[in-house]
Amino acid sequence: MSENDQTTITVNMTDYQLHPACLLFPDMDDAELAKLAQSIKENGQRLPIIEYKGMILDGKNSLRACEI
Repeated sequence: MSENDQTTITVNMTDYQLHPACLLFPDMDDAELAKLAQSIKENGQRLPIIEYKGMILDGKNSLRACEI
């Protein structure tokens, strides 16, 4: 697989439960989230969304941005 290959996965935030540790970090405001969404559209999702025991541990804002 070359670095130009891309895989698109469609997810819905309501399909996931947030891990309690994830809730220690604040949600991005609408402007920050829009900037992140644009960056992901232009550059791709660079950092993985971390899941632990079926719950989002890290990356909730990235997941939200991917839904925009």
